[in-house]
Amino acid sequence: REQNEFRFNSFTFLLNPSSIKIGSKFKLLILVLIKPDNFERRLLIRHTWASVNANLTKTVFVCGLAKHDSVNSLLKYESAQFNDIIQADFNEDYFNLTLKTMIAFKWVSMHFETNQLDFVLKIDDDVVVDIKKLLFIMQNDFDSKKLMVFCYMIAGVSPIRDRKSKFYISESEYAGNLFPDYCAGSAYMLSHLLVKKIGSLDRFKDYIKFEDVYITGILREHFGGNI
Repeated sequence: REQNEFRFNSFTFLLNPSSIKIGSKFKLLILVLIKPDNFERRLLIRHTWASVNANLTKTVFVCGLAKHDSVNSLLKYESAQFNDIIQADFNEDYFNLTLKTMIAFKWVSMHFETNQLDFVLKIDDDVVVDIKKLLFIMQNDFDSKKLMVFCYMIAGVSPIRDRKSKFYISESEYAGNLFPDYCAGSAYMLSHLLVKKIGSLDRFKDYIKFEDVYITGILREHFGGNI
């Protein structure tokens, strides 16, 4: 395959929330991207903002494989207790965030039909969500029937070609002089319709390691979505 082509159907889900029953309907699904060993933070989230309006929302935690088997074993035990963890067989790493998010969207596309879910919120684990306020805003201003991303938009950003930078990207990975408009990666919400389209991909040749640019910029534009 090409250097920047990636297959998204070659991974296995090791942990899968059994608390989401077939036919379940939610206004909002929240995907929290988190490291496997952040046990205390997951517990804090469960007992604080994620417990609000649980009949309209569902929060799940998305993890890769930890380096140490002991952590993966503890995560399996935690999953059996709380039924809210997705884990797939890829290595947990900062530059696997694109892969991590794509696998999470793949999971959503496998478990929810269009009429079972309106929106998907992807967040980092250090983000706090005011669910009541968000649901109120969604009710009045957001249309789930469009290919939309809702976020803090970033525009006019050029790829960094300095090899010393953490955010270096080569021209072979991304040839353009400007990234498409994209969302700040810490939190963005997509219509379920757009998530299903992204999650249905088996491969995509323009894969890059910057998750926010790839998901909310390149793929959004590919499917004709708007910010």
